[in-house]
Amino acid sequence: MLQFSKSTFLLPIGLLALLGLGCKGKNNTIKPERTDIVESVYASATLKAKDQYQLYATVSGYLLDLSVREGDIISENTLIARLENANPQLAAENARLAFDQSKNNQLLLLELESQLATVRKQLAQDSVNLKRQQELWAQNVGTKNQLEQRQLAFEASKNQLKGLQSRYKQQKLQLQTTMQQAENTYTMNEKSSGDFLVRSRIPGKVYALNYEKGDLVTPQKPIALLGSANEFILELTVDEVDISRVQLGQKVVIGMDAYKDQVYQGKITRIYPNLDPRTQSFLVEASFDKQPASLYPGMSAEASIVIQEAKNALVIPLSYLTEKNTVFTVDGEKQVTVGLKGLDKVQILKGLDSSSELVLPE
Repeated sequence: MLQFSKSTFLLPIGLLALLGLGCKGKNNTIKPERTDIVESVYASATLKAKDQYQLYATVSGYLLDLSVREGDIISENTLIARLENANPQLAAENARLAFDQSKNNQLLLLELESQLATVRKQLAQDSVNLKRQQELWAQNVGTKNQLEQRQLAFEASKNQLKGLQSRYKQQKLQLQTTMQQAENTYTMNEKSSGDFLVRSRIPGKVYALNYEKGDLVTPQKPIALLGSANEFILELTVDEVDISRVQLGQKVVIGMDAYKDQVYQGKITRIYPNLDPRTQSFLVEASFDKQPASLYPGMSAEASIVIQEAKNALVIPLSYLTEKNTVFTVDGEKQVTVGLKGLDKVQILKGLDSSSELVLPE
């Protein structure tokens, strides 16, 4: 089983296995060894399906039935669950009745229109009668009382027409408003009824279902876990002390408990800039170059992000290096220049060669 150290560390490019450097001689000395190495940053990882998401209902209701099972392959807009709740159904029915009633109320307008037509005819007749009486009065025919009666009848018809016209206008506006409100309420409740049919947003696979028939579904708990059926990504947790060294496109070497003694490669595809204050770490995403045949969301993995590489590097165990960057040889203490530095190995750039014999410092 691959072992990863939770810090920046030094490993070979191939399997990133621990180097078996040098051999102890008769005098318990070792010699530096040349090998291809890399410097890496450790990250714990969790697998998730590409485009993975939790599917929530937007309303509360009792689960009538599930239309899918865990493991099913689904398409976009596939019906996942049907919910039941009597209240929205009753509201929708009430809205429909109000809408129908508002249409029936248009009969009131028709009645007012009929009254307006009658009053207009009466006003026209009163106008003719008044004009005739005025002509007779001009010829000294008839009485003043008759003229005043014709005048009063004309004025009464005119005022009645104005009143009916005002009433008709107000009634028409009121009915239009009521009808529009009823239609809006009916449409809104019809749409709300559709919320009780929970559908998928993307094609993929059903990985988990969290309710059983008869359960009360709420918007606070997801109904299902959905995601891509074939593509998976890695969510890496990178310590804040290492995040500045991580960049998009860097190589990632991956080990998984589910695939012991297997090593997979990938690359960094996304770096989330938000620090998690609980763990003092950052979330980083990586993709597989070639993923295993069978993967599931939630599987754990360990990864090393390749920061630097060195070909044919001269390497010694870190325990042979002092804090002053010196080493002890059979010929005495020597100053060295170091390169890539990991948990237990260090690259020597200057001061030693492959024939140097090192003694472990006391």
